[in-house]
Amino acid sequence: MVVIKQNGVGTIENRQTNTKTSHQYEVLPPSTLPIYKVKQEEKLKFKELVDFCVEKYPNEDNHEFLCYSPYLAYEYLKGTELFEKINSFRYGWGYFDFGALKIVGLFDVNQVELGGTPSDYDKESYSKSKWYRFSQVLIHGILNTVVMNYLYQRPGTVHSIIQRHGMENTETSSGIVKLSKHNEDNLLKSSADFITFGFLRNFECTSSILTSIRSIPDIYDKWYFDILFDGKFKYPADGNYNPQPVYDGGGILYGNRQYPKIRFDPTEQLKDFVGHTPIQREALMALDKDLESVKVEDIPEAGDIYLINNKIVLHYRAQVNVGLTPDKQPCERRWMLRTLSVESFGYMQGFAHPENPRLIIEKGCGHIYSSNELRDFDLRNPVLKNID
Repeated sequence: MVVIKQNGVGTIENRQTNTKTSHQYEVLPPSTLPIYKVKQEEKLKFKELVDFCVEKYPNEDNHEFLCYSPYLAYEYLKGTELFEKINSFRYGWGYFDFGALKIVGLFDVNQVELGGTPSDYDKESYSKSKWYRFSQVLIHGILNTVVMNYLYQRPGTVHSIIQRHGMENTETSSGIVKLSKHNEDNLLKSSADFITFGFLRNFECTSSILTSIRSIPDIYDKWYFDILFDGKFKYPADGNYNPQPVYDGGGILYGNRQYPKIRFDPTEQLKDFVGHTPIQREALMALDKDLESVKVEDIPEAGDIYLINNKIVLHYRAQVNVGLTPDKQPCERRWMLRTLSVESFGYMQGFAHPENPRLIIEKGCGHIYSSNELRDFDLRNPVLKNID
């Protein structure tokens, strides 16, 4: 059974009997964040799976573990609603798919054993977050996608995202510049299809904000749609880079015209130096306004996970009082883990390191880091596992 919307009429098409019935009714786009509450037996099976992997493999970047994680996830969790819910999320690209899923209660976080929030990601004690890191990769194993490492981000398949002091006036965990809604690595042709954000703690009760391109009613009828879909736009690197390079790329909206994908970072792409035309800027601002009007705010707790389609949903967080609870009491700072994965491993090889097929070395719109830049990058970014 398929629902097709055209000119305000909902048409129900039964492909088995090849009949169609038209009804005058309103087909509403998805406007809320779907939530799945994990059952106790699923939680126990997942814990057994993670425990096995932590015991068998040295770290979550291990090649054998990354190769076998989809198989292991299937063997341990097949037949559960949890497996079906996450695995089917991979195929949710249509009109009614919000593009994100909140998973509640998959694991507990032992706050005492975890210890204090480190000052930054490279000051982290790996042994304390190791179990949770494996859990993030295994969620992508359930998706049956390929976990990747992006040099544009930082080494490793799982990244600690930590709120630092001085980030009070920012809306992103980078904290160096003020950013807002964005896709992860929107300027990369090799950007991730799926992201997980797993929360180890959020005592500040910081809101996470998601906004889906599917939540904008009839976006293909908007005046700006053809401009954004067919145009050529500029894609600057984020403000953490100085100087800030700008790359030439394609449309902000792309793919299927009825169910478009999106790559958008309004804070960066609307800066004056980027060089968009007046009509392009007007279209970008209109899209930004529409996305803001359909945003969803949610306060995650320790153990919660957001599973996000990075080509449909943009994300950011609310401004925060770092290290303070809502009633202004001192607390440990927010700490989450981020993992990125893709559907097509073969396509990614056009952007991968020749000696490491999981390491993406694209820096923007198809441009690849030079050998000199790769050497410099390695020197600036020690791998986390070496410091513990």
